Order: sequence, then structure tokens, then C-alpha cells
Amino acid sequence: FFFQAEDGIRDTSVTGVQTCALPISGGVLTGVQGAREGAACPVLGVSKSTSTPAVWRGAKATYSVTVTNTGGASSSVRVQDTLPAGFTLSGTPVVTPAGARVTTADASTATALDLKTFRLAYGESLNVTFDALTPTDPALRGTVYQNSAAASTTDAAGNAVTGTYLGSSSSAEDVRLLFPSLKVTKAVRNVTQDEKKTPPVRNFGTSGGGYPGDRLEYCLTYLNDGDGPLNGVNLTDSIPANTAVLTGAYGAGLGVQLTPASGAAVTYSSAADTDAGQLSQAGGLSMALGTVAQGASGTACFQVSVR
Repeated sequence: FFFQAEDGIRDTSVTGVQTCALPISGGVLTGVQGAREGAACPVLGVSKSTSTPAVWRGAKATYSVTVTNTGGASSSVRVQDTLPAGFTLSGTPVVTPAGARVTTADASTATALDLKTFRLAYGESLNVTFDALTPTDPALRGTVYQNSAAASTTDAAGNAVTGTYLGSSSSAEDVRLLFPSLKVTKAVRNVTQDEKKTPPVRNFGTSGGGYPGDRLEYCLTYLNDGDGPLNGVNLTDSIPANTAVLTGAYGAGLGVQLTPASGAAVTYSSAADTDAGQLSQAGGLSMALGTVAQGASGTACFQVSVR
């Protein structure tokens, strides 16, 4: 601190600390930030976190910014947060406690939070929780976004006082971008010709054909190679031209066969009933897979007859 008065006391100073000036009769008292309640200088500390460390592309990331004053009271605290590239604010930020708000001025833009002003006494804190929509570019898959935040005010002498949270200093606010991905490949074989060979074979290829009356089997293989489970997955395919669907290829009324990557094949009825599979000439194949876990795969097949 630095104290100067008219009684001839020798000037005293302490260097290496941030101070703020408070005019007094006959001189100036320079107080150390946060030294005690009622000190001239506000001292703002900022922390930040996210409740959504992993977010699907285009979904909302939720952030929480907390500002704490460990110095003198201020009624002009401003909270700012510039979002990572490609993020946009969504909805209305929630301030707690609501009574900390002095004015409801909001200078925020689509890509930057800017709220003012707030009142914070010694030892008090405020929290701002807000959502931001994440980018959708597939090239950003797996990107980890860091995000800083800041609070600012002025001391009794009008000097700027700031507090900053650096995104690079912690992983508490890091958000990783997740992307869904379901790969589907299709293969066909001529069942009639395969079964004529000795021993019988299963020769699948990307294209096929046959003579009238030959049976062809089409199989769709799926793989969830995305960053998480996929819900409500449904495989569909149309019936090729010049063929007739075989609604009982795998048993009486059983026209669909599903084989998971690990486990035995399961057959489903062709009819539009309560099971997960359907097959018809007009509607083609429909196989309701439901939730497909990350990394899960399987194969759904049906058969037709060449006309």
C-alpha cells in the first residue's frame, strides 16, 4: 500500500501487487485488492464449466460461468464470453441470483455473450448459465473446443478491474464434438447357382443376375462407426425390377433374416405385424433395428426370384 498525509509521516509503498487509489483528506490511500471487506478495489475471479463435455453436432452445449468478488463492492460488473468458432448462442441466459442484476442491458451477439450490469459485494458470487448450438461440419468431428470467459468492472477511482478464465488453463469447459455415422453396404448372390456347386458356396458380390426362376439373396450390412449410439435406426430397400419377392424364403411367412455381428441369425415375418421386419413387393424391405450401439454391426437379408 501507499499512504501519504500532511503530518510528515514518511511515504511507504509496497510494489508487485495490483492496487487501486482511494482519495482521502490530504493525500491518497492506495489499497491492496481484496485485502478486506470494504476495500477500495473489487477483485473478480472467474470460473467456467460445462455439463455437456461431449455434444452431437448441431446440438446444444451448456456452459456455466461463475464470477466471485473477493474485494470491494461493485455495481457495474460485466460478464463476457466469446464463443468458439461455429458456435451460436441459443435461448436466454439464466442469471443466479436474479437479484444481482442492476440493469438488464444485453449487448450479446449471435457468437458472443455480453451481459451487464451486475452488483457484487465482498464475497458474493453470480452465475450465468447459457446454451450454444454447435457446428455441423463433418470435418470437425472429434474437435475439442476450449472457451475463455471474462468479467470486468471499475474501482472507486475509475480504474479497470478484470477477471479472466482461460480456456487453455483447464479442461472444465472443454466440449468435444460428436458425429453420428452409419455405414451401409449391399451385396447379392445367386442362391440357385451357389447351391449347385459342390460343396455349396455363398458367393456375394456388388452386382448379380441369373436365369428366370433363379433365387437371388440381397443383404444389407450396417455398421455404427459414429461417436455414440444411434436411436430409431431403420433399414429399408426396394425390390429390384424384374424380380418377385419371396416372402417365405427363410420359412413359412418368414422373408427377413437378421444376423448380428455376434450371435445367431433371427428370422422375421414378412407381414406388417408386431415384429421388427416387413417385406412386400410394393413396400420392399423394412427392418427396424431400434438403438444401434456404437461399433455394433449386423446384416439384414431378403430373397427374390428372377422373372
